[in-house]
Amino acid sequence: MWPFNTKKKLTSDQFALVLIELTNRRSGKFLEELRSFAESRWPDFNSDQTGISVRQVLIAYFWTASRFFGTDKKALDALHERHFLACYNRGQTKEEKGRLGNAAQAELSERYTVYYKAWPDMDPSRAKEYFSNVSFEMAQSFFPSRKPVIDASLQVMIPLEIAGFIEQAKELRKTVAITDS
Repeated sequence: MWPFNTKKKLTSDQFALVLIELTNRRSGKFLEELRSFAESRWPDFNSDQTGISVRQVLIAYFWTASRFFGTDKKALDALHERHFLACYNRGQTKEEKGRLGNAAQAELSERYTVYYKAWPDMDPSRAKEYFSNVSFEMAQSFFPSRKPVIDASLQVMIPLEIAGFIEQAKELRKTVAITDS
């Protein structure tokens, strides 16, 4: 018998790990681009100010995965749980861990609300408008001390990165059969 179905079988949790790896790889490169952009635009920009931007960039990738892979709910839940757990584990005491975990959930929920409002449906005829809306909102969260961030370069950079991530994640998803979805 020929092996026509060559998809790799993964659990939702395993696929979440693959998505996290992809997110980490892409976000590292994208953060470098954002830092270079900021340093070229704002002479007083200090790359140490990007600490909050790192979280916001990760949240932007998580939202993008949630927006475009909503049918893989178990995998997305596992992705979010791993994010919350990583934030929780940064705490030193049980109280601090709880506070950090709760703050991560609240922050994710707040950003998702903003992004879903900027991209309310999957109408392909409005994709360009939605890319513009969501990239504007992402720019505000990536550079919170520079609000309002209005720059044509970012309005190109961010949608290109989002589209690249979506394309790479979709190609990856085609190679995987989630066994417990």
